[in-house]
Amino acid sequence: MGDILVFQSSASDGKQEILMLQMGLIDRIISALGLDGEMSNSTRTPALESPLPKDAQGDPHDMCFNYAIVVGMAMYLCNDSRPEITFAVHQCARHSFNPKRKHAEYLKRLGRYLIKTRNNGLILRPDPENMFKIDCYVDTDFAGLWNHEDGQDPHCVKSRTGYVIYVGGSPIIWSSKLQTLIASSTMESEYIAMSTVCQELIPL
Repeated sequence: MGDILVFQSSASDGKQEILMLQMGLIDRIISALGLDGEMSNSTRTPALESPLPKDAQGDPHDMCFNYAIVVGMAMYLCNDSRPEITFAVHQCARHSFNPKRKHAEYLKRLGRYLIKTRNNGLILRPDPENMFKIDCYVDTDFAGLWNHEDGQDPHCVKSRTGYVIYVGGSPIIWSSKLQTLIASSTMESEYIAMSTVCQELIPL
């Protein structure tokens, strides 16, 4: 499923550079969505700025592809070699059990982005002078679904945690997901995000 291809070369500054590609998996996602890699319009970003709500009263998904299967393939892709689509994939994954037409169109948008970036992948450039240096970047989106979903649904006030951890100058762990607790302030959501990333960071 992963079919990761690894290419190693020397960058202009003499450092070793590793490029991890999953073009075969991307092709399967594009094909499963019914998109044409040559004729379909491409997009420059994998996700819109606004979140993807439940759309409970929206039209049903009727686009002739298996929504859950495509989301599953996209999750393999974002977890292995394409961290920049993690936010978009996770938004689609929330609706796997009851996808609407709006969610399917969003997933197709992701497919069109993959058409444009098919030959891109994760670039690792280990720094030989700082091989064991650990850098961590974490942020949170406080109650990001508020005013986008039903105000009586507790999910609409959940915040989102996003983080990436670098070792030796290369990203090795990343995530974008809703918090399990409901934060009552921006400060609390930041603490929850910090606590979450520390569960990965401290063992490293």
